[in-house]
Amino acid sequence: MVADNIHSALVVEDDADWSVYLKDQLEHVAAGTQYITNSTSTTSPYGNDWDMLWLGHCGSSFSKKERTRRYVIENDPTVVAPNHYNLHYHPNMKAAGYSNSSRVVYRPGIVTCTQGYALSLRGARKMLQHYTTIQNFLPIDWEHNAVCTRKILDFQCLAVHPPMWGHHRSAGFENRNSDITDKKGDFRKKAETLNIAHSVRLNGANILVKGLDAITSQYDDMPELYGDLKARKD
Repeated sequence: MVADNIHSALVVEDDADWSVYLKDQLEHVAAGTQYITNSTSTTSPYGNDWDMLWLGHCGSSFSKKERTRRYVIENDPTVVAPNHYNLHYHPNMKAAGYSNSSRVVYRPGIVTCTQGYALSLRGARKMLQHYTTIQNFLPIDWEHNAVCTRKILDFQCLAVHPPMWGHHRSAGFENRNSDITDKKGDFRKKAETLNIAHSVRLNGANILVKGLDAITSQYDDMPELYGDLKARKD
């Protein structure tokens, strides 16, 4: 990115999956990043004052140090119910006054895993400067989290809950879930994608053969909606 002066880039793990409706989701996230950073741009729909957008993860929380702006997307039909969360931790939506059918854009307190994240050119330069000077390098998601939460080099990080990228787990032996553990596990009879309702991978055959009208959710119990999709600035 830095060498080629690339304005922004999306980094996605090779076993990640996302929603069929990702483009619609990102339009709302873009409005949220502009609101939270109080910035607009003629070159990016996400504004011009961010370094990293942590869109896919396996756990995040609201910041306990400061209460900053949040952008709440209510009655989102792509949000999974909390009983289907497969996350290490997550914000307490009820305590914050948000319904189970809401997605929130915010400045995170902690985030882990890197299923999908976007970097701006400014953010890439800051990461390059920091990561080439530290002596003890932690796992990449821990390093990203440290840069975000400690605001190293004034790093500006935003996250989304529930996440918009999740790990896809194909049918077969569960030791295929990760190449950094030696867990043998059981045999998974049915493929799944964590935290994503209308998965692209799980809907592949429907999309190719039947078209977009045949898209299904992998969950039978989606959160109840209370009206049309709308955004709220909090």
